[in-house]
Amino acid sequence: MALIDQHETTVQQVIDKIDFLRREREARYTEFKQETQQREVELQHLRNERSDLSLQVQEERERSTRLLHENTALYAHQAEQREQLGKLVELCRARGQRLRALSNQNSRVAGSTSHRRRPPSTDAGASTGASCDDARAADVGDEENTLELSRTEVGTKGAGAPAMAAPCSPSPALASPPASMSIHKAVGATTSARRPALSPSPAALGTVAEDAEMAALLNVPYKLQVPSTPFGPSAHTITANTAAATHLLALNEEVNMLRQQLEEQRITYEQERGVRTTENDELHRQHLEKEAKYLATIDQLEVLHEESLRDLVQYRHTTEKQLRDVRGQVDWLRAALQEALDLAEKERRRQHNEVYATEQRMSRQYYPKVQSLHAELEECRRGALAQAQENAKAIAQKDALVAELRQKLKAEVSHRRRIEERYKLEMKGVHSELDLMRQSLRQMERRVYYRDARDQASEEAQHELARYYV
Repeated sequence: MALIDQHETTVQQVIDKIDFLRREREARYTEFKQETQQREVELQHLRNERSDLSLQVQEERERSTRLLHENTALYAHQAEQREQLGKLVELCRARGQRLRALSNQNSRVAGSTSHRRRPPSTDAGASTGASCDDARAADVGDEENTLELSRTEVGTKGAGAPAMAAPCSPSPALASPPASMSIHKAVGATTSARRPALSPSPAALGTVAEDAEMAALLNVPYKLQVPSTPFGPSAHTITANTAAATHLLALNEEVNMLRQQLEEQRITYEQERGVRTTENDELHRQHLEKEAKYLATIDQLEVLHEESLRDLVQYRHTTEKQLRDVRGQVDWLRAALQEALDLAEKERRRQHNEVYATEQRMSRQYYPKVQSLHAELEECRRGALAQAQENAKAIAQKDALVAELRQKLKAEVSHRRRIEERYKLEMKGVHSELDLMRQSLRQMERRVYYRDARDQASEEAQHELARYYV
């Protein structure tokens, strides 16, 4: 039995060890699983961060593309402005040439008329002075127009507009009037009273009309002011609106401002792009480091998992081998235990039969003696009961005698007391009926009290005797 208990203890220890290792394996597996889930959550978080960064990079790309498109649109608008400015310069140059041609024609017409009429010497001198003054005024106006056009072209070149060749000849025929200045040109004499009114040729008026139509097509303000007086060298005035100059200056300032804004936006974008590139590189590096760390941890966990599986398989093989050995020992012990139980059952039956035979033999030998002893005991009980009844009767007689003697004693005592009381009353000389009544009442109370006490004492004595004899 001790060997069986020892083997059972060993088997229980092996089973407990197997359960402990299984629980440990399950705990490690659960821990690895939780850690793997945590790493997956972190990887998903990193993927989300990478997606957010990709979206930010995409937004920055879209923003840079939008800025490039805006820059392209600004350059296209600037090119259109340059082209319009070139057309305006050409228009002003053509206008100046036509005005100079018209002035020259008016001067020739005025000269031929003065030669035909031959006015007096005073008038001729005045006419000659007026013609010289008109010519000088025309030359001065042409020179001012040439200088203003040169300034406009220099400003246009500085603003990025296409360069226009400045006139090198100082002659009025090659100079072109600028678009940024108002042109006031007086052709002919200054006093209409001295010279007759002469109308210009239809060809000159046609060119002026074509010039106005071209200005209207180019959206350039052009104003042709014709006086109400008849046409002549002294009354023909063509005035260009100063809005063209204001428009050109505004366009130049707008181009410079747009260029400056574009440069500032480009610098800001480059700075932001550099900062974002640095941040993205740092985040990418951190992401790569974390990913490498997680991959190394996963590889280590896989190696540990493989080692634990290998140890578990080896331990399972060893445990199964030990369990087979233990099962063989347990089977052998069970067989030995069954044999021992069979032998113990046979021995128990034999001992039971022997005990039963011994009881039967003893019962056959001692039963008559026991019966006789029971009969004697019954006779003794009956004799004792009869003796007890007789003793009870004797005790009752003695109790009656004692009660009678007590009554007599009480009567004598009461009589003696009455005599003593009467004697005392007589000796004291108490003659009052009230005192006698009180005394008699007290005597009656005493008698009642003593009688009750006597009865109670007799009853207690009877109970004690009855309990004693019964």
